[in-house]
Amino acid sequence: MQQPHPERTQMNERLQLYWRENRRLILALFVIWLLAGYAHPPFAKALNNITILTGFPLGYWLSSQGSITIFVILIFVYALVMNKVIDRKYGFEEEEE
Repeated sequence: MQQPHPERTQMNERLQLYWRENRRLILALFVIWLLAGYAHPPFAKALNNITILTGFPLGYWLSSQGSITIFVILIFVYALVMNKVIDRKYGFEEEEE
């Protein structure tokens, strides 16, 4: 029986660790997004007593703008962490031109 090539085995292990860390990051960001999008509706009535910016009730603002704003921020956080931390850690960074 032929032994697996050591470099291929090392690459497979590195890929598994890379994807494990990637999934962990995705799960953490998803939980943050889920909380931002769905945790405030039970408190919306109480939050509507607080006004922000030009007098908008906070509950309304969170429902209409807050979750999408947080979602866009999370996209940038994901891209930044992947490019600056995880990709470099496992040797998958792209070369800059």
